[in-house]
Amino acid sequence: MRVLLRLVRRRDKVFRRLSRDSRTAGYAQAGGEAAAGDRRSVASVLKLILRLFTALLIIAAVAAALLLPEPAYSLDGFDAFVDVADHWARDVLERAYHDGLIVGYEGSLFPDGSVSAAQAYTILNRMLGATAKADISSLGLSGGEWYHDDVSKAAYLGTYSAKNNTDLNAPLSRQDAFAMLAEAFQLAEAKPDLSALTAFTDSGMIDAANVTAMAALVSKGLLGGSGGMLSPAKATTRAEFLTAAYRIADLSMSDSAVKIDTAKGVMHRGSAALSDSSFRGGIWFDCSSSEISLQNVYAQSVTIRSHELKSLDLSGNTKIGRLILAAQSGDTYIATGNGSIVEVLVVGSGAGDVVCSGVGTIEITGSGRSITINSNAAKVVVTGANNTIYIPPRMKVGTIELLGSAGGTRVITDGSADVIDVSCSGAQLTGAGVVRTLVFSQPGTVAAVRHENIVDAADYGLLGASVSVNTIDRLPAGRELRATATINDALPGTTCAMTWYVDGSAVMHAAIVTGEIPPTLVHSYEYDRFMRRSSVIKVEISYTTNLGDYREISDEATVNLDNYNIEYYTRRDAEWVLEKVTLGYKGNYTLAWAEANDLSAYEKEVWVNAKGYKSKTAYMIWINLAYQRVNIFEGSEHNWELIRSCIVGTGGPGHGTATGVCATTYKQIAGWTTSRYTCRPVVRFREGTGYAFHSRLYYPGSDRLTDDRIGFPVSAGCIRMYDEDIWYIFDNIPEGTTVVIH
Repeated sequence: MRVLLRLVRRRDKVFRRLSRDSRTAGYAQAGGEAAAGDRRSVASVLKLILRLFTALLIIAAVAAALLLPEPAYSLDGFDAFVDVADHWARDVLERAYHDGLIVGYEGSLFPDGSVSAAQAYTILNRMLGATAKADISSLGLSGGEWYHDDVSKAAYLGTYSAKNNTDLNAPLSRQDAFAMLAEAFQLAEAKPDLSALTAFTDSGMIDAANVTAMAALVSKGLLGGSGGMLSPAKATTRAEFLTAAYRIADLSMSDSAVKIDTAKGVMHRGSAALSDSSFRGGIWFDCSSSEISLQNVYAQSVTIRSHELKSLDLSGNTKIGRLILAAQSGDTYIATGNGSIVEVLVVGSGAGDVVCSGVGTIEITGSGRSITINSNAAKVVVTGANNTIYIPPRMKVGTIELLGSAGGTRVITDGSADVIDVSCSGAQLTGAGVVRTLVFSQPGTVAAVRHENIVDAADYGLLGASVSVNTIDRLPAGRELRATATINDALPGTTCAMTWYVDGSAVMHAAIVTGEIPPTLVHSYEYDRFMRRSSVIKVEISYTTNLGDYREISDEATVNLDNYNIEYYTRRDAEWVLEKVTLGYKGNYTLAWAEANDLSAYEKEVWVNAKGYKSKTAYMIWINLAYQRVNIFEGSEHNWELIRSCIVGTGGPGHGTATGVCATTYKQIAGWTTSRYTCRPVVRFREGTGYAFHSRLYYPGSDRLTDDRIGFPVSAGCIRMYDEDIWYIFDNIPEGTTVVIH
């Protein structure tokens, strides 16, 4: 009883741990490989109870291992973990442990286990101090998942990706993990240098949605490959993910420190009034940073991830290379001057209106943002979708670029702009001002703003075009198929890729130029007795615009295929089949040999049709002694088709079943019963003899087998069959059906 009480108390203690406030929670599912073993030796009933408790603990451990508020066993500091002593990322793991990102389970940290999306969200939430939650009821989660709150926080923060929602506990690929880091720390640039990826032989395997993020990390030296490869599809380990995160923001401070000069990235927690400081590696203000004041501060970059930004003050000789606004709420007013400089303003993911002045270059990488440019600016580059950009009266912007991903963006020009270059779809250009030159690199732009010049630089390619397949409806047997393609309404002179498909397989590739006659498909089919009776012919014309947009047109047609008749195949293949089918048992007197060896269905059909057998009924039976088979055919002379093949046992040594041609005679449902056996039913053949098809041998008058041997010559001359096979003949094969024994 005392043991049972200790177990119950241990269970209750664990449950109290699991239900504690997430404020003290540890690392998401990082110990999924750990197994909690039952180390107690108790009576069997107590073992069962303990295993039930342990099973509950394992479920929690697999789902949220290292999320326990304290290790499962008391640990004497970081060095007590058994899997970190010689690990390549030991310093990173120790820092993560002391920073509260990971805790451990059963004395291990599992650094080489794969990090999942749920774990990654949890780690990043803790690094960035995320607390606000979004409504994620549409995701289909029950609410009881260990990671539910962290997914909600990630959705609010903008790091959540629907791509990873299929299984939040599944291993996260390198490219998805690093794209998540790039979003969390707002590292992506509007026009990144994609050439940084060309050094890696597998860069073409990166998903289009992750290319910008991966290029940003590589170009900043935050991500490297191995052996000239990035391995984008490979799973990411926990150690790798933490290492990459700390390369971005290596240090952490929680006070308004002054006179800091660091080349490493800094994560600042809470509001700040920083002065006389230099952050050559950049500084990130976490989600709790609502009021920020920078005086005489130099920073290569300043990234604001605040849940609610209430104020941002730049004063003195503050100089910021890139100011990245990614606050989730709160309007932001950026005003430089009197010594303060912001070289590039980046409006990233988040919400709230942004009003800026005194900034020469503006990048808008977030979506759904509203930006007012309240001073003259040299350049605005937009990659986020559905943004609104307002140029007030008397304000001027040099160039506004709406790149391909900026679809649905609206530019209101009440002031002026030298150039607005539109490379996205669904853009709207309005306002009472004037634009000197509109450049349309994408067709379909709505321009309701005054302008002096329009440059139509759109690559129309296959826009509005179609293609049709022209071929024969029915192809005679043995003829070549010919098909042509007609391209309609395409702009002449466009070089495209053309592919012909036959039944889903590409059979011809060619480069074509619209306005010229495309090449004809000429295809020869492989004919056999069982070939398909129709074929699908498809043509596909594809083109990639100068903006990287892939366009494709296609058409298909179905062609009916006439096949040769059975006589054709019989004549063609009869010689070699007749040579192959010989008399004499070929096996080793085992059922296994019969199950493994036989003629093909096609060979059987060719043989009986080549032999020219006739039958008074629509059926014919061939007893093949060589392979111990009864083959049943349906049809007529020269047109027999195999409908059933049965393993049998023919006459054994000294009692061989006589060869020749005969016919079935009469049937006996009761079969034969002697003092030694019963076999039923019976279908007789070869009139005037005792030959018959019948079942295996049962004890007289019973359903218990006395001799179950089959698959080799074993009978006294009759044909032994499995019950289902003899009943098939009894029920379906009429009297007078030809029987061939060969």
